[in-house]
Amino acid sequence: RQRQMCIRDSDNPYLISNRNHMRNMMSVVELDKTYYFEMTNDVDMTGIDWKPLNTGEPVDRFDIKIHFDGKGHTIRNLHCEISSRYASFFGVMNGSCRNVRFENAEVIGYGSSCTGIVAGYLGTNALECLIENVYVSGTVSGIQQVGGIGGIFAKGTVRNCYADVKVIGSSRAGGIVAEPRNAVVVENCFATGTLYSTGNAGGIAGGLNAVSYTHLRAHETSLHL
Repeated sequence: RQRQMCIRDSDNPYLISNRNHMRNMMSVVELDKTYYFEMTNDVDMTGIDWKPLNTGEPVDRFDIKIHFDGKGHTIRNLHCEISSRYASFFGVMNGSCRNVRFENAEVIGYGSSCTGIVAGYLGTNALECLIENVYVSGTVSGIQQVGGIGGIFAKGTVRNCYADVKVIGSSRAGGIVAEPRNAVVVENCFATGTLYSTGNAGGIAGGLNAVSYTHLRAHETSLHL
């Protein structure tokens, strides 16, 4: 049975076993608080127009911290289509996303930047993000800073991740992340698929900055500039 929604710690996470539990995440999260979610079953999101959990609305703050553990389960048919920034599952991701598969996702950022299947913005200058043991497949499109897993990567680590995606963006597009910034780390990641971009694109990452990469591979990635 779903645990009471007032419990907010790592020993008693909010349990997600169906699409209604997934939709209820939006009604739970509040600014300046930390939340723990854990999947107990695969979830099919068909028919849900998903809105990102952390987009800075109604005030321009992004200090919601989320720790999401998929426990090896799969989120299928995620559909997120918005005209504002951070089109993705999480929006701005502070915290962690681990041990989960996003299969056949479709994320569309109409006229917007910072787009990805997992998050539009990974970490902030003040808060770190960990993406670990995550698989994504599907299509992600936006104007710029479009990545298979994430758009802008500001702070933290992406580790042991695999993307099989079609990425469409006018500039700064990547199979894993679109635009790494600051001293971020990407390690043991693999990407395949197709990228459409006018420039600053790469099989793993787009516009590169101060970033550490280890054990990466982009396999049979078709790049259209």
